[in-house]
Amino acid sequence: DVKVIEENYILAPFAIITQITLFISAIVIMLFYSPALTGVAIGLSLIPMVVMLFVGGKLGAHETNISNQNESFMHFLKDNLVGFSTIKVFKSEDKIKKIFKSRNGVLETEKAKKERTLVLLEFLQTATSILAQFGVFFVGAYIAIKTGAIQASVLILFVQLMNSVMSPLIQIPTL
Repeated sequence: DVKVIEENYILAPFAIITQITLFISAIVIMLFYSPALTGVAIGLSLIPMVVMLFVGGKLGAHETNISNQNESFMHFLKDNLVGFSTIKVFKSEDKIKKIFKSRNGVLETEKAKKERTLVLLEFLQTATSILAQFGVFFVGAYIAIKTGAIQASVLILFVQLMNSVMSPLIQIPTL
């Protein structure tokens, strides 16, 4: 739990500030070159964020369950270590081992659920991010070919800046 507190409450604010700065810088550069394509980029960038909001809630619930299970498991261990001599006197080792296995299994199951949700979330974020980048590329290519309002170099710039737009939108809700 100390590691979770350090990552989620001590280091997270610094990461959030970094991501916000990255996002704002990318948007300002995009607006300078093409406000219309910037609007498209922002619109398409919201898709991964919506996915994150739906699946991310489950991740928080798993984290809470793991913390509760950890607490219960640690109390169980502490009680058994304190009462070790009593357990030995009444020859209850097998019963305690069975309970230990059961509680440890519950804790590990919760951790596995969290990991599965995390993998699903990362997959969905990656897939929707790629779709958003392709969307910006295709819309930008259409604008460049049909109207000539932007150059190919600006289109490449937008595709590259999409990473700086997508990353904060994905990471900030997690943080």
